[in-house]
Amino acid sequence: MIIGQFNGWNIVAPPSYPAWKQVEYSVEDVIGEAESPFTLQAQQQDWGADRWSLNIALPPMSQADAAAWTSWLMEMRGKLNVFQMGDPLKASPAGAAQGTPVSQGANLAGARSILTRGWQPSTQAQLLVADYLQAGYRLHQVISANVDSDANGFATINIWPSLREPTADGDPIILSNPTGLFRLAENKRGWSVAVTKMFGIQVQIKEALGWIGTLTGMAVAANPSTIEINDTSQCTAYVIGTGHFSQDFEWFTAPGAGTITQEGLYTAPGAPGTYQPYARSLFDSRFQANTPIVVQAPGTPPSGTVTSVSVVAHPSSLGIGQTAYMTVTVTGTGNYGTGVAYSCVYGTIDQLGNYLAPSSPCTDTITATSTFDPSKSGSCTVTVLSTPPSGTVTGVTVTVVPPDIYTGGLATCTAVVQGTGNISQAVTWSCSAGSINSSGIYTASATAGPALVTATSVTDPTQSAIANVFVMNPPNGTVTGVTVTASPSTIQTGQSATCTAVVTGTGSFSQGVVWTTNFGFINNMGIYTAPGSAGTATITAYSSSDGSVSGTATITVQATTPPPPSAPWRPSAFLDVGDVPVVNGPLAYDTNLSTAAQFSANWDSLNQQSDGSDVQFIGFPAKIVPSGGVTLSITYAYNRAGSGSLAIYLSISGGAQVQLLNITTTTGTTTLTYTAVPVGTNLANVVIEVIVSAGFHNPGQNQGFIYDIEFN
Repeated sequence: MIIGQFNGWNIVAPPSYPAWKQVEYSVEDVIGEAESPFTLQAQQQDWGADRWSLNIALPPMSQADAAAWTSWLMEMRGKLNVFQMGDPLKASPAGAAQGTPVSQGANLAGARSILTRGWQPSTQAQLLVADYLQAGYRLHQVISANVDSDANGFATINIWPSLREPTADGDPIILSNPTGLFRLAENKRGWSVAVTKMFGIQVQIKEALGWIGTLTGMAVAANPSTIEINDTSQCTAYVIGTGHFSQDFEWFTAPGAGTITQEGLYTAPGAPGTYQPYARSLFDSRFQANTPIVVQAPGTPPSGTVTSVSVVAHPSSLGIGQTAYMTVTVTGTGNYGTGVAYSCVYGTIDQLGNYLAPSSPCTDTITATSTFDPSKSGSCTVTVLSTPPSGTVTGVTVTVVPPDIYTGGLATCTAVVQGTGNISQAVTWSCSAGSINSSGIYTASATAGPALVTATSVTDPTQSAIANVFVMNPPNGTVTGVTVTASPSTIQTGQSATCTAVVTGTGSFSQGVVWTTNFGFINNMGIYTAPGSAGTATITAYSSSDGSVSGTATITVQATTPPPPSAPWRPSAFLDVGDVPVVNGPLAYDTNLSTAAQFSANWDSLNQQSDGSDVQFIGFPAKIVPSGGVTLSITYAYNRAGSGSLAIYLSISGGAQVQLLNITTTTGTTTLTYTAVPVGTNLANVVIEVIVSAGFHNPGQNQGFIYDIEFN
């Protein structure tokens, strides 16, 4: 008897009598493995799939009792229909199970733990390991740890298998007589009859799984995002979700807002303004996203500036006919495009940056030119050798974006060849279903199902890697607001802040947003970078489910604060060990000598001057960046053993030395005050150096003591 439907399947109720005599449980996780026949090294791939499988035996029964079961087997139509079943020996949990648990928020499909609320607060062992629960139509078992509720009645439950369908906030978590959804494992089914006229029935069943996915958002970008009237911009879109879903979408624009092809090429209208091309999911039409494009009159200066373009080749040395790929970085300020056009001298290169070396050795130059500002470009060189460079390949990794697509959809596959020495990044692509070109662009087949994509190293064909692609047939909520937070909300020029957005609404909707700003730059992860000037940036997050709903936050960009002045530098040979300058005031620097720093001058023929004197120097330079003038104060003493003098000089930023004082007395202590730079002078990066010179004309010892040097 059909009692309901789920996911397009008819749910057929099994007979209640007689009950199962024996059930054999099997649990299955799908883990792929590729093993090298040469090295026996293996690589595992977690496909994220898991399911229940059961072998069920009914007790011997009479023909009258068996009639209901044989009829049910026929009504199941082999693998077509489904039924509900639980564990009759665990109809209720072994744990306390106090309260009425429900889903806390939305738990996403594929999750291996679920957040719940509604439990009796602060209760241990609400559920024990191996207890069953039901979420939707699915049967799960508690794993890893017992479940305790916190003071608010919340609890996190680790489960197996993974969550099949997403749960909405408030969905019930069923603990009494939990069941799952199963189907027959084979289309062929039957029973036996003994000479005693007793019937025997055994059934193999498996969990009923389908191609089910949930979208969580979409993102759209335009390059460039500022164009002139009737000009074009290339738009790209990406669909985000969980489970198995399609990346297929359609482009459209509002009337009078320009036109866009299904390849994403947007053509601006004939009037300036800000327009928004839209991308709408074909998997779930509730999800769409847009991006603003500023259309300006001809000759309007661009709002952003590209400052540099850099490009790197991987590898930079390869053999003739081999391939390399480029990575490019475009930097700038304001709202600028990151697109580039590639060119080379001898080989060939496509606009994805895939380079093919020519048939003869050479040194080739690869150039990436900004499409936003063609005056900005970057280049690198590639050395093409007659024989491939030496190196050892140790492995290959493969990435597929997106991993879940609709029939006929596209995915981009990239491979990285790992190893030692100078190795080639060239790979040969192949797939188990669909098609893939030499650039790694995968096209799904017209039939739903899993596919394997394989990348094999050209240098060492024994090294390869696989990645999985889920191909699906194409298969709803309201966004009410977006709240944006910037942290920190005040930064200096050139610094960054992290922006987060929370989307609110009813029903099933995406948390995805598209970021924009009117000042500076923000990427699709919400990382904002301030420009080189002060101002206020408005950060806007548009809901990717409903582009008409958005939220904003502001970031104050302040001028960069100059670094504090450097502390005076002094030769350690003349100052106390560990002596640290101290600040006497906002712009004051003090040597803070705990004891006098001794300067001793002895007669030395190496320093003998033309007049027979001997001169020794010691310098006390200091780099200071105050906003006004500087007054220099020096406290000193001089003990002369013979004839000679002690001179103190001042030098500003390497300029000529100015003699402040020349001491010829045998003893004395004097404080010298000198206005080194007038008040109001711009002292950014000014270096003031004090030089002490002691000289004498006969052997002996002249001693000088510097007690204190201050910059006020």
